[in-house]
Amino acid sequence: MLLWDKNVILFPRRINGKFYFLHRIKPDIQIVFVEDLSELTHNFWDNFFLMFSDHLLISPKYDHEVSYLGGGCPPVETKEGWLLIYHGVHDTVDGYVYCVCAALLDLKDPTHEIARLPYPLFKPEYDYERFGLTDNICFPSGTLVCEDTLYIYYGAADERVACASVCLSELLKELITYKNLPNEK
Repeated sequence: MLLWDKNVILFPRRINGKFYFLHRIKPDIQIVFVEDLSELTHNFWDNFFLMFSDHLLISPKYDHEVSYLGGGCPPVETKEGWLLIYHGVHDTVDGYVYCVCAALLDLKDPTHEIARLPYPLFKPEYDYERFGLTDNICFPSGTLVCEDTLYIYYGAADERVACASVCLSELLKELITYKNLPNEK
């Protein structure tokens, strides 16, 4: 069996003594946690796939991520939770459009999504994002927090590296307004 597993992202620290990481098997983002990386054996993955739905973290939900989504930047620890900057993809008549998206995960239990923006944080708009090796790509890959500014470094049209910034406290405030209802994952 062949499986396309991409976008592995480690959390920047252990949580409750465990290593957590995200990865993507289309169309969703899955989460895995282990006490020791040596646990990631063939048997571990066999069991993982037997209980695959238990490991789904984020599934496509909105138009800008309807085709699939995947990782991006290592989660950023905030007072509100783990800020996850990821990519969402929409297949259009003109091809795929990769957008930068934001979600918030529980600080103590990152298997729980607290909130997600129902719109992209940003999407290809400028020529250097819209035209290149692969058109219409904004693919987040790293962040830097400096005071109250979140800098998001991203690949643009698979040809350039660019940086966008947003006020971190305003982004978190906006995310909280879209807090999931109790019955939502």
